Amino acid sequence: MPSHKYHKALNRLVLGDDYELVNLIKDAPYKLYPGKKHREYFHDRTTNLVLGLIFGPKGFLAGELHDWLDREFIEDRETGRLMLRSEWVKKKRRRRSRR
Repeated sequence: MPSHKYHKALNRLVLGDDYELVNLIKDAPYKLYPGKKHREYFHDRTTNLVLGLIFGPKGFLAGELHDWLDREFIEDRETGRLMLRSEWVKKKRRRRSRR
């Protein structure tokens, strides 16, 4: 799961601002549901539309970028680097096959 530093960096790169409040709102359920389960809440298009009404069009895009980053990337615990989820799965499989 990518940390907030990656969400903020992507927003700064694409939107020109970090939209930290959008990311905090998106991940608010994490306190009740740690891990992947928190993504069942607030990680949908409806939430992004509401964020767009509150923060404007870039708020909507920040929500979409947040969801995309969570869906497609993972932060490798060993290296702390951001990896494509598919590459991370391949790495994990290679490690298991060596055992």
